[in-house]
Amino acid sequence: PRQNSEVHAAFRYFQDCFLWLDKVSRYFMTKIFRIQKHDLDLTAINDNGIFIPVLPLLEKASGEPRDVSGKASGEVITVQPYSKSEYDLERTEVLLASSDLDLFLQEQNRGIKSKIQDLSKVFPEDKELITQQEANLVMIMKHSQRICQHFADGVDSVEEMLRQQLITAIGKELTARDFDEYMRFHFRKVFKPEYEPKLFCYAIRRPDHDPEGLVSIDMEGENGDESICSMVKKIENGAVMKFPINAATKIKFGG
Repeated sequence: PRQNSEVHAAFRYFQDCFLWLDKVSRYFMTKIFRIQKHDLDLTAINDNGIFIPVLPLLEKASGEPRDVSGKASGEVITVQPYSKSEYDLERTEVLLASSDLDLFLQEQNRGIKSKIQDLSKVFPEDKELITQQEANLVMIMKHSQRICQHFADGVDSVEEMLRQQLITAIGKELTARDFDEYMRFHFRKVFKPEYEPKLFCYAIRRPDHDPEGLVSIDMEGENGDESICSMVKKIENGAVMKFPINAATKIKFGG
């Protein structure tokens, strides 16, 4: 679910929303609230204990497919029902029912109301710069940030679940080395021996002399570094290439 345009767009939206909420809440906490001299406990402005109704839950229905056509409503969030084009009998077996979403939102509402009551005991109702209204606003913004974060964590959690299922089905975690071995095996089946990719490892020598070294392109393997495979075209008596290294010296090479 992580690698598609719709989820990427949702991630960008929640990321922008998270950053905006963070800037505004920080502005209140570090700029506006510092104007007033006070002994108020600003650490009380948090969303601890408030239920986050964004969870990566998939549950197999034991009986009939769940009803997901209803609308779940809360004081802060309203979840619109799925359209008929968005669900079918197979999906409704794992989707949460509308009644479950209602319970989630009710628990969130309960937590928000409880937190508002707690803040009313710490902050004055009015006549000051820092009042219950400002505390409640910052608390809601912090809670909204956590909702954004839970969305990202939830999608990543489902993605990791699918990844682990794939690894279990294959029996191992594939690496670049596995793909390299797979391609080398098929090279032997597809190409004739004279056209088969060769290891990129060549001796460096002067005419009528023993090799003086090697030039190769290596990759890290299970048993140490190994040369990569490359397509090769061999030309007999090819032209000699040369390049100068100073005004009096040129290097020539061929092969």
